[in-house]
Amino acid sequence: MKLVRNMKIVATQTLRFENGNSKLQQRFQTLPFRFPWKEGCSQIQGTLRDHNQETKHLAAECNKRRRFQETKGAFPECVSVEEYESLGKISSGSYGVVYKVQHKKTGEIMAMKEEFSGLSPSTRAEIDILKSLGHPSIVQFKEVALDEYDGVYVVMEYLDTDLRRYMSLKGEDCLAMSHVKKLMKQLIQGVTFFIGTRSCIGISSPRMAPELLLGERRGSCAVDMWAVGCIFAEMVLNEVLFRGGSEEDQLHEMYCILGHPSAKNVESSICGANLMLSRDGFDLLKGLLCYDPVKRMTAEMALNHVWFEDEITS
Repeated sequence: MKLVRNMKIVATQTLRFENGNSKLQQRFQTLPFRFPWKEGCSQIQGTLRDHNQETKHLAAECNKRRRFQETKGAFPECVSVEEYESLGKISSGSYGVVYKVQHKKTGEIMAMKEEFSGLSPSTRAEIDILKSLGHPSIVQFKEVALDEYDGVYVVMEYLDTDLRRYMSLKGEDCLAMSHVKKLMKQLIQGVTFFIGTRSCIGISSPRMAPELLLGERRGSCAVDMWAVGCIFAEMVLNEVLFRGGSEEDQLHEMYCILGHPSAKNVESSICGANLMLSRDGFDLLKGLLCYDPVKRMTAEMALNHVWFEDEITS
């Protein structure tokens, strides 16, 4: 018996042989059983789909395990995240979420940052920098924690507030000048120590130096000191000094407020806060908000400025 090479399935779900034994064809047609081709194909496709999903899941699990071992190798002294109990979220940003946590054994309260990027080069750099720093004015690094797979958490000293939150609690009331002076000294001491480690400080847009807005790509100590000057002005004014929505707007704000660097320009912008800086205070602010980065006041010069010579009272 010669059967055709190509078998076809007709709509009636019977088999037809284009060339062959007609009795065999009749026999197939009289069979009570008809194989459910459509249902069978659907079942096969579903099984294959489930298999592919399971394969992808297993591959993802293997990758997580591999990254966990890499992280464990990079930080052999790390601990399990299960050693901490979460007490709530403090803040979140583009790079991670910060939680308030408590160590289950010691009861110590700490801050824990979950790194969105896992063990990326930027996370490694951040951890290495934090581990190398040890100064009263810089938040203290504690340890690295890992979850079951590849989650990386940086455990740090917990602070119950920060400058932004503290100033917001003050409402429209400006900080006392003695308090501004104390905070400025702590800030500059921390920046001085940080600069000594030859590390770069990340500057947010409202405090970016004009040279960065004009295209300079390299960070510098002068860039950091411009940011210190902006924070100084914000503590006095109780508001952001430069409010530009873009880099062009930011430069425009600088020109409107500072013009060409002079004591008169800077002083006129500060007087609106109903809290006057002394002559020495204005001199410090001018030195920090100098357009020319070469002439801008350094951290050491700022820390030794005559404005800090007056006794700082609490």
